[in-house]
Amino acid sequence: MKRVLQNLVLLGTASLFLIACSGNDEPTKEEKMDSGDHMMDQHEKMMDVEKGVMMQDSAELMSMIDKKRMDIEAMIKDIKPIEITNKEMRPKSAQKWSKVHVYAKDGKVIRMKTYPHLGVSKRTEEFYFDNGKLILATIEDDGMGKPGKDKMKIDKLYYFDEDKCIAEMHNTNEREYGTKTSESEELMHEAQEYMDIHHMKMNK
Repeated sequence: MKRVLQNLVLLGTASLFLIACSGNDEPTKEEKMDSGDHMMDQHEKMMDVEKGVMMQDSAELMSMIDKKRMDIEAMIKDIKPIEITNKEMRPKSAQKWSKVHVYAKDGKVIRMKTYPHLGVSKRTEEFYFDNGKLILATIEDDGMGKPGKDKMKIDKLYYFDEDKCIAEMHNTNEREYGTKTSESEELMHEAQEYMDIHHMKMNK
C-alpha cells in the first residue's frame, strides 16, 4: 500500500510538472505584443526597401528621359515641322493656342510644341515621345526661346512611363488655388488630341 501511495504521489507530481510545462508554451500577452511589433517592424522595413527601389528606378528613368529630350532637340534642327492650326483643334485647346508644331522622324512623332496667340502670352507646352509614347511634357511661361534649355530653367516638367505620370518637377514659385484636374492628365489628353489630328492629316 505504501508503494502504491508513493507511485500516486510521483504520478501527481509528474502531472503537475507536465501541466506547468504545457502552460508555459502559451505565449503571454507581452510576448504576443512583442511578436506583433516585430512583424510590423519587418513589414515597414520591407515597405521602405520597396519604396527606395521604386524611387531609384524612377530617378534612373527620369535621367534616361532627360537624355532622350536632348537627343530629340538635336534631331529637330534638321526636321521641318508639320503645323496644326487652332481651327483643327477642339475649342478648349484653340482658345489657348494659335498653332502646334509636330516633328516626326521616320514616320514617328518625336516632339510637339504649342504656340500661344500673339499678344496674349509667351506660354508654351512641349511634348516628347519615344516610339509613339509620351515620355515628357514641359510647360514654360516664356518658351519662345531656343530649344534645348537646361531642365532647371524649365518651369514645369512631367515625366511619363506607360501612360502614367511617374514624376513631376516644378522650378517655379507659382501657387495653385482650389482643386482642379491633375495637370499631368490634362497634358496627356492634349498630347493625344494633337497626335490624333496629326495622324488624320497624314492619312488624307
